[in-house]
Amino acid sequence: MTDVQAPARPAIGATISLAHAAYERIRDRLIMLDIRPGEPINDGRLADSLGFGRTPVREALKRLETDHLVVSYARRGTFATPVDVTELGAISDLRQQLEP
Repeated sequence: MTDVQAPARPAIGATISLAHAAYERIRDRLIMLDIRPGEPINDGRLADSLGFGRTPVREALKRLETDHLVVSYARRGTFATPVDVTELGAISDLRQQLEP
């Protein structure tokens, strides 16, 4: 009698790592302003340009939304978070106080 092992589940692990890789690539594009603040994000085109499927890109966008780097609106889509000049001023003031 031979031992039969259950097949490994590479699809689940692969999806998670693809989603993480997509997250990092999209985050870098947002930070480097390759995706401009307030710009709409088409997940299909973004997936094609990154070489990922739509599912990892959608998972990455959900994670980026929790990081406040993108914002999603029902029936409107996903957008890069706009930059507010007054918030930047407040952040600069706070940094001046915290940094020696």
